[in-house]
Amino acid sequence: MKRLFFPLFLCAALLLAACGKVHVPSFNSMNDVDVAAVNNGQKALVVMRASTPWGSPAETRWLHVETGELYKVTSQFAANRQEEAREFDLVTLPAGKYVLAYVMYSTGSKGVWPGGPFDIDPTKSDVTRLGQINISTSDKDASSQTTISALRSTGLEKDGKTPLIASFTLTPGQVVFLGNMTVEFSIKGKQVLPGYYPAGTISWSVSHADLERARLVLAKEDPGLARSLENKQLVRGSLARR
Repeated sequence: MKRLFFPLFLCAALLLAACGKVHVPSFNSMNDVDVAAVNNGQKALVVMRASTPWGSPAETRWLHVETGELYKVTSQFAANRQEEAREFDLVTLPAGKYVLAYVMYSTGSKGVWPGGPFDIDPTKSDVTRLGQINISTSDKDASSQTTISALRSTGLEKDGKTPLIASFTLTPGQVVFLGNMTVEFSIKGKQVLPGYYPAGTISWSVSHADLERARLVLAKEDPGLARSLENKQLVRGSLARR
């Protein structure tokens, strides 16, 4: 029994060490399907995928206007095979209006990603209204360096209603496919702090061509919800480009 104690202690220590503020992306998308909450009208379910023009997955976080909470709707995950890179995120969310407030992507499919959005105030930029961009690299070796770029926005115009980038609205019990979002942004102006720049432009487009494939993915979790899946359009914000 004593001989087993040290290996068990070591395993526990390694597990605790792994619970830091950064995480290695998994090989799967998010899977948060609360069937009961959707069926009884407490919440809604979103099926979506976001990626860059060059194919790497993008993490998006959306501000729930009614509560001020930030929800991760699409994840950034490592994918060595094309089929894995085309996975969908399945996320159960409270009903209400959501506006895009955070986007993160990389130049590659591997790396260690920040566990949460960066904290700099997106309104500090004196160049644009869009927000701030944080750029970092995940490897000191230049030959295998992965660049991670994240944009943080307030999400809403000064009127508190008009979305700056994108928005969608959920009603209780809805099961919606928001499509395949392709997103890219750029910096504008000089570096404000090390790694931080004023945001320049953000462009995005959405395709709903994979509705049936998304339905099949959801059917693995719950066939009833899969039958209810319907297309829902994202609303383009005033600062977003096609």
